[in-house]
Amino acid sequence: MCCASSGFEPHRRSWRPKPGRRPGKSTPPPAGQWLNQYPVFAQAAADGVLTLRHLRELKSLDKPQRHDALVASQDELVAAARDHDYVEFTNRLTIWLINHTTSDEVTEQVKKTSCTWNTNTDGSIDGRFHLDPLSAAAVGTALGDEMQRLFRQQSEGDSKADTPNRRRGQALVGLIVGGARRSRHPARSDRSG
Repeated sequence: MCCASSGFEPHRRSWRPKPGRRPGKSTPPPAGQWLNQYPVFAQAAADGVLTLRHLRELKSLDKPQRHDALVASQDELVAAARDHDYVEFTNRLTIWLINHTTSDEVTEQVKKTSCTWNTNTDGSIDGRFHLDPLSAAAVGTALGDEMQRLFRQQSEGDSKADTPNRRRGQALVGLIVGGARRSRHPARSDRSG
């Protein structure tokens, strides 16, 4: 029961491949087997520093091209979990991942960039997008800044409170419309002649 204090007990977790899938190289090992490769993570889980959520995030980083780097970074990543809340821990993992991503992986991530939407009968749209990590960070930062601006503007006007999701949608529209407006009407310094 190396991990009982964190609620993560590999021997009590049952893992079965999805129906129709045969176990093999593409199938992830049960969590306990995975954790056996990482003694520092296992000890931190036993000590209650790493929770099941932490372990899931760490396991998602383990790819063949990053395995050795992850083994070497155990102390650093355990310290991030111990010294920071979960959100900051995941931010630290993102930085770690960016620093340990190969150029081939970046190329693959960029190739997967997509944006889809469906127009509803009433003219509204529902959509999804998938961005590579660098684009996601840029969009996330821009949305966060615009949401803060909208929040301050709303607080001054003291109109009825918007939910974060509604404010995020308003921020997205504002950024897209503002960007389209700037591309149609470039600043004077951008004009030639």
